[in-house]
Amino acid sequence: MLNKNVLVTGGTGLLGQALAKELQQQKFNVHILSRQKINNPHYIQADLTQNYDLDQACAGQQFIFHLASFNPPKNAKDPEQGQAHFDVTVTGTQNLLKAAIANKVKRIIFVSSQRAIEAESDYGKAKQQAELLLMEAKEQIEISIIRLPALFTDDLNPIIKQILNNKLFLPNMGEQRSFIYINDAIAALILIANAKKANGEIFQATDGQSYSLYEIQQMTGSKRPIPLFLLIIMAKVGDILQWLLKRPMPINQQRLNKLKQSTWMDDQKLCQQLGYQAKMTLKQKLIEYIKNS
Repeated sequence: MLNKNVLVTGGTGLLGQALAKELQQQKFNVHILSRQKINNPHYIQADLTQNYDLDQACAGQQFIFHLASFNPPKNAKDPEQGQAHFDVTVTGTQNLLKAAIANKVKRIIFVSSQRAIEAESDYGKAKQQAELLLMEAKEQIEISIIRLPALFTDDLNPIIKQILNNKLFLPNMGEQRSFIYINDAIAALILIANAKKANGEIFQATDGQSYSLYEIQQMTGSKRPIPLFLLIIMAKVGDILQWLLKRPMPINQQRLNKLKQSTWMDDQKLCQQLGYQAKMTLKQKLIEYIKNS
């Protein structure tokens, strides 16, 4: 990066906060986009969906790390469905792209998701549409896209904590999943921003391994899993209770389908072209976490 000015959208989220902190430690002049007014010179108030003050936010920036996406409420029936995903991810990206081009920003690094590949949910469709919007503009501004799987931190992540707390006893459903340590995700983002040949490319980053939830349960010494036929019955009962009580259930058919879905990603392109290498695997972190607990 030739100059030190970078803008981070989604900078109040888990990954965004960690990325902004790392960039500041590397002596970058970091600005964080926020819809709310925050009494801090590093924050710029602007609303991606309303195109409000985006020109001011983009002025003088060399790179934009675009992480912003819709954060659904905790009681959402299905967090991956809803018009708000299109409002924030598609319309918001369109507005940001226009302002970035007008202000001669060098490159946008867009954080997408594995969900953009199949695009079965509104969240996935919105991410896919945003990718297409950005790639169509690559003759006007440098564009790099990185798809990330589920993050884990030093405190692991919610679904793995459920396994550790003996709240999830899944059978072997044959699915394969990818994960990535938050520090490796940040390293991949900065690597892409610094690489000239990353322009106009879509990359994927993982911890280099493949897991099923059943395998993760075995690593933790979890109790004997629930038979699949019983899990299917529980999901159907959950659907009925959800309809009667008008609130989400811990297990229903929709959630079961997601648990059975493979979310594995191949990161060989990033490894081979840019030299990316994950420094922490989920298995390593899980062993470390259990040892220190």
